[in-house]
Amino acid sequence: MGVFWTGAGGPVRVVGELVAEDLVPTEEIPKYDSERVLSKGVDRFYKLFNERQLLVHAELLGVIRELCEGLDEEYREPLTVYAMIAFDKMINYNTICSRWHYGRGAVVGIFDQHAYAWSWDHGEMGAVPGWWDFGVKGVLEAYEEFIRLLRGVKERPRVILGDARKLPTLLEEKPDTIVVDPPYYTTSSTPSSPTSSTCS
Repeated sequence: MGVFWTGAGGPVRVVGELVAEDLVPTEEIPKYDSERVLSKGVDRFYKLFNERQLLVHAELLGVIRELCEGLDEEYREPLTVYAMIAFDKMINYNTICSRWHYGRGAVVGIFDQHAYAWSWDHGEMGAVPGWWDFGVKGVLEAYEEFIRLLRGVKERPRVILGDARKLPTLLEEKPDTIVVDPPYYTTSSTPSSPTSSTCS
């Protein structure tokens, strides 16, 4: 990884600088359900984005961090989580694997096919006005629904995160709800993967 691009004013940002600031995802992509992208040489998360997308995402992530760090301690963690969920939704539609769905007349995200999709001619939403609103809208709707569902509940909800295939070892008592994600069972393109056996 080197310079993003150069212009009259010299390099815009150096990738190494963004990596050092932990603004570029350099982790390896897990092997399961990844054959479509791994076979194209996309073996690390940053390779799912072109240079312009990486730069825009990194700059936006930096702004989110800066704003969240300035919040009171009471609100910092929850608002950071909500902001990052919105950020994740936005970048889902801005990768080299996002594509234009002619039937819907809209860009669809990288996981539209329940696994890493591949497109030789990608589409993207781009960093246009309304991009942040698009990401935040779904987060706010989900938050409002949580509030509605918890209205009248006196006990503090307990959330357990773990492997759905090991429920007996995770749960001490009968839960009110079990949410499995991804919920695709055998619709995944790789039947032998953990994704397709999660709900079995």
